[in-house]
Amino acid sequence: MWDKAVYPWLTASILAASLAGCTPEGEPDEEQTTNAENGESASAEPEGATALEQALLERYPTYLGEVRYFQAEEDLNDDGTFEIIVHIAGPQVCGSGGCETLVFRREAGELTRVAEMTLTRPPVIVADASTHGWHDLGVTVGGGGASGGYARLRYDGERYPSNPTVSPVETSDEKVVGSVAIPPYDDFSEGQPLREAADA
Repeated sequence: MWDKAVYPWLTASILAASLAGCTPEGEPDEEQTTNAENGESASAEPEGATALEQALLERYPTYLGEVRYFQAEEDLNDDGTFEIIVHIAGPQVCGSGGCETLVFRREAGELTRVAEMTLTRPPVIVADASTHGWHDLGVTVGGGGASGGYARLRYDGERYPSNPTVSPVETSDEKVVGSVAIPPYDDFSEGQPLREAADA
């Protein structure tokens, strides 16, 4: 049997242990709580990186060397919200056929890719014409032994085609009619450096 004199000491010990978890030192940081509620990690992205930069940093890791990008914002589906067009450039991320062009749409505060187009060269053109409610995109194709030309990429209801040099993409000698989102550049170093963005 427990001595009745022990009860007050035992009760006080349990109470003290319970209160210890409620001290300010044990409380989660307000920013961490907010991020957790949003399904995010407080340390999920490098300090100073934007959502776009974070998405690019995850896609193009450090071992790929210097990576730069050219960015434009266009309302591709005419809903009043601007999508982000990004053309990637760098010695190890481009080939003789060109570089990658990505398109992101904004959804509930997050970025979702709707295009991962390889073998592209600027200019990247937003066509006047639309398919399934999204403006067609035009890029230059060529290099790697292929003759140069212009490709029209049509939205299929979910995404744009990934390769502008194969069917169903149409290629021709005539430039796609529309507005230039990303113009040609003389050297990839003209682009925004991605690695410095990670250290900003």
